[in-house]
Amino acid sequence: MSKPAIEVVVFKLKEGVSDEAFLQAAAALNPELKRMPGFLKRELGKDAGGTWVDILHWSSLEAAMQALEGMADAPGMAPFMELIDAAQDSMLHVEPRLEV
Repeated sequence: MSKPAIEVVVFKLKEGVSDEAFLQAAAALNPELKRMPGFLKRELGKDAGGTWVDILHWSSLEAAMQALEGMADAPGMAPFMELIDAAQDSMLHVEPRLEV
């Protein structure tokens, strides 16, 4: 049986990119994400210092990895990625260990 996976991406936006423009680009990806096998939900947040966290929940690590490959060609991915400062991003995949 597959274990669920959580994908966590931490990043900052490029200089001059507004939160509104970024949130529009992020929302444009939601229909593509919802079509990905194994997608469960997405949470997106920002701290006071301008660091964003995009948290995606998947049914398995395999589903997350397949989606990562599939999303590379999604129509809204390039405009979304153009807003992110790639020098300040990181991604990891973890298995949930505690849920309340």
